[in-house]
This record gives sequence, structure tokens and C-alpha cells, in this order.
Amino acid sequence: MGLKKRLLWFSALFLLTLLSYSPSLRGEFVFDDTWLIPKLWKAPPKVEEVWRALWHPPTFREFEAKEVDWGYRPLRNLSFLLDLFLSRLFFSKPSPLIFHLFNLFFHLATGFFVWLAMRKLGFSEEASFLATAFFLWHPVQTESVSYVSGRRDVLLGLFVFASFFYFLKAKEEKKPKSLFLFPLFFCLSLGVKEVGAILPLFFLFFLFSRGVKDEKLLWVSWGCLALSLLFVSWQLFFRSPLRIR
Repeated sequence: MGLKKRLLWFSALFLLTLLSYSPSLRGEFVFDDTWLIPKLWKAPPKVEEVWRALWHPPTFREFEAKEVDWGYRPLRNLSFLLDLFLSRLFFSKPSPLIFHLFNLFFHLATGFFVWLAMRKLGFSEEASFLATAFFLWHPVQTESVSYVSGRRDVLLGLFVFASFFYFLKAKEEKKPKSLFLFPLFFCLSLGVKEVGAILPLFFLFFLFSRGVKDEKLLWVSWGCLALSLLFVSWQLFFRSPLRIR
């Protein structure tokens, strides 16, 4: 497939995805958004707010009495801070449009990594584009992309597919850059949703099922699994024991 045809495919995927989700750009804050976004940071971001987003769980005022813990998701929270900062540059209050645009941007970026991963797995460009289209337009994605609070799932998908792509690249090319990037994106996935902790199990299953004996890749994958176990143990027993719902 030539460069022009490839650009045409990417342009079609981008425009059709944008068209498919364009109704969501007119949406307002709903359900969890109504307290998750406007009531958390009422002032422009300050150092202490960034610190809180990184290290403290979002036990919001309305829910503190019930001791509900909504999980440790610092990168999701930081992305919301960026949305709020940009909202205040152009609007007088938090704008749902900014949040929806970022959700859509992250979804499109995930689709690009899906295409890259499919190519690394040996599929043709046509098959890779069809798989990407299936991923971008599947109805199961609608809630995550259209729902502002679904940012956690959109970012998780982005970091998981980015990590998988660089994992495949490290297996194929054995370059230090890829060997560094795939665990980096894995660590980022832990910062948006706890389910990212299962990713190292997939890496190890992939390596053993294909008989890959690259020692560096195996050691890094085992290291990611050890980090996952530490992260899950910290979540369950130290950060907020018996409070996660």
C-alpha cells in the first residue's frame, strides 16, 4: 500500500470516527460527571491541587461521610485538570466540549496504536485498517468515549495498546528504547485504572506461548508482574483497606 493510499485510509478513519461521535460533543455533564468535574477543582490549578490529584484519592465532599473510595487514578485526575485549565481559557466555567474532545482524541490515538500493533503482528495493511475500524466504531466503545467519566477506560486502552505495540517492537528489534517504553506505558496504565495490573500476565503468556526466550524481555516482563503485585497489594491493604467499592 502506497503512502497516498495509507493517508487516505487514515483520513477516512479519522473523519468517520469524528462523524460517529460528533453528537457526543454537544453533551453535558451527566451522572458521575456532575460531581466528579465541576465540584472538585473550583479554582485554576495550583501546586497543591496537582499534588492532590497525584497522591490522594478523590473522596469528594458529598461522599466522604460514606467512606467511599473511588480508586487511585492520578493520571485520569491530571487529565481532568488539563481540561479544566483549557476550559477556563475559553469559557467561564468547566466546558463539557473540552472534555469530550479530549476523550475523542485519546480514542483516535488508541486506534492508531491498534493499527501499529496489528502490523507488528504480521497482518496486512488492509486487515490492520479493518481491525482499527472495528475497534474505533464498535458500539461497545460508545459509553467510554461519550461519557466524560469514561476517560479512565479511554486512557487505559491507549496505554495498554501503546505498551503492547512497544512490547512487540522490543521482541522483534531488541532495542533499548522499546524495552524501556513498553514497561513505561504499562506503569501509566496503572495510573488510570487498576485493571491495567493484569497486563504483565498477558505479556508472559504471549512470550511462553510463542516460545520466545529473549532473557531481557522476560526479565522486564517478570519485573512488570512484580510491580503489579506490589501495586495491587498496596491498593488493597495499605492505601485504603476495606474501602474500595
